[in-house]
This record gives sequence, structure tokens and C-alpha cells, in this order.
Amino acid sequence: TKPSSVVARITCRSPMSAPRCPAAPRSRRGVVTWCHIRRRSRGAPPVAPPLVRSDAMTPERLAATLERLRAAGGAPPADLWELTELMLDPAWLGHPDPGLRDELVYTTLAGWLASGAYTPEQLRRVLATATDERHLFEGLGARDGLSVLTRSFSVLLVPPVLASHRRHPFLKPDEVRALAQTVERYLLGERDLRGYHERLGWLHAVAHAADAVGSLARCAELDAAEVLRLLAVLRTAAASQHHVYAHGED
Repeated sequence: TKPSSVVARITCRSPMSAPRCPAAPRSRRGVVTWCHIRRRSRGAPPVAPPLVRSDAMTPERLAATLERLRAAGGAPPADLWELTELMLDPAWLGHPDPGLRDELVYTTLAGWLASGAYTPEQLRRVLATATDERHLFEGLGARDGLSVLTRSFSVLLVPPVLASHRRHPFLKPDEVRALAQTVERYLLGERDLRGYHERLGWLHAVAHAADAVGSLARCAELDAAEVLRLLAVLRTAAASQHHVYAHGED
């Protein structure tokens, strides 16, 4: 059986002085995570009319588009995949404005991923994009700068995709193992351990990766030895004599 008593998951709990991290567990008074969005999104989602043309996109227009969708109940638009591909672009998924990146782009994507709006092939494409060199490995090894935003919010797309897989399996066992190896490679290379930045908002790369590790650990395709390996890699990545985790990563 898999090790269930090992506590190695670094969670994201928002300090009182900061806005919430999109991966932060939500209490009854707290904030929504992708798993809470999933619980509210079961059943076939309605379809909203097309809203966006990618060739004319600006931060203001994307924010307005996503806010209109949210105000209308969050239903995926008719041009769901076009808008999804747009938001998966590192320019938006790793945008330096936390209001756009955290509250709109990531939260919208996570909600749609949890709602059953995508086909298995589309879920595969989301996962492949989020874990490619332009996303999960963009600028890997840097200790500061903006590239951590793309890495951090790319790895945070792994949990909702895997939640869909656990409900209705579409990944082969070898694909799940390959994903585990990709997350291991990422964790071993991540050097930006910052949690919260006054201007950029939540960074939380290692904490978000820990959520991905937790999701992988719940996949039946991985055995106990593979889960223990993931936990060991996470422990190595999180350990630092020169960094204090001061933004709820415990």
C-alpha cells in the first residue's frame, strides 16, 4: 500500500496581510481552491456564447472577458478551447499582475478543468503544455525574476487535470509515471523559494509543486516506492539553510 502517514505536502495558507493564494486550502470562511471549484462544477456545464478574439487581446480585455464569464455563472464559452489556449500562454498564465493571473486566469482554468468541460485529448494537451519547456521549465534555476510565475502556475495545473483523470481515467500508467518524473525534474531544479511578493503576489513555486506531488501520490498508477521517491525529492527541494518559509508553506 502507499505510505499514508508521511506528511510531506507543503500547503499554501494565506497570511492575514496578503490576498489568498489560489492553491490555499479553503476553510468555511476562506478561499476557493480548484478542488472546491470541482465540487461545485459537477454535471454538464452550460455553454456561453463566444466572447474573445485572441488576436486583439490585452490585459484589460482578458480581465473584462473573464469577469463577464464569472458574473454569468462561470459557464465555458462556445470558443472554450481558443480561450484556453490563450490563457495557457506564458504571457497570461505567468502575468505579473496577481489580480489577472491568480484571480482570473488560473482560477478560471482550474474551474473549467474540474467541471468536465474538456475532452480527454484536450486535457492531455493542457497537461503537455503546462509541463513543457516554455512553461514548467522556463528560466528554471533562477533565484529571482518573473519566470517563477510561469513555472509556479503551470505546475498548479497538474492537480485539476489529475483530478479529472482519477474520476474518468484517460492517462496510461506510463504517462502518469512520466509526469511524476517531469515533476521530479522540476523540483530538483527550482531555486526560487519566495512565497509572497508585495507587487507580484503569490509565487509559491515549491508549495504549488507540493500540491502536484500530492495529486500524483493519489494516482493508482504509482506504487509505494514511486510515491516515496516523490516525497524524498520534495523534501530535498524544500530544504534550504538560507530561506525561511514565512508565508504559510508549513
